[in-house]
Amino acid sequence: MQQTQDAIAAAWAALREEIEALDISLPAEVYEIDPNTQMTRRGLSENLEKRGVIRIAPSTLARRACKGGGPPYRRWSASRSAYTWGPSVLWAARCLSPVVCSTSEIDAQRQKKMEVANG
Repeated sequence: MQQTQDAIAAAWAALREEIEALDISLPAEVYEIDPNTQMTRRGLSENLEKRGVIRIAPSTLARRACKGGGPPYRRWSASRSAYTWGPSVLWAARCLSPVVCSTSEIDAQRQKKMEVANG
């Protein structure tokens, strides 16, 4: 059991660095699932909500798979897609803003990011 937990922790190491760089805090339950676990759209939707990341319907994931802007996935049949947990959590974290008290804080953060990006 300890070897399994150590393997999961090691697999999360790089992804956690990226998530923390976004200034986003995710619930500990997120990291209990092996980041290489494959899920269906419904499974991903349920786990993201159950573990307190975001609430997103399977139909929204399907629409984003067609139009773009969703988490990375693989097709394994004409009507089935497989999402990998770790990259999907990273995608969800990128969709979130840091905790704020007003919308003006979000605007200020966006402006600051743009200034940093433009040098």
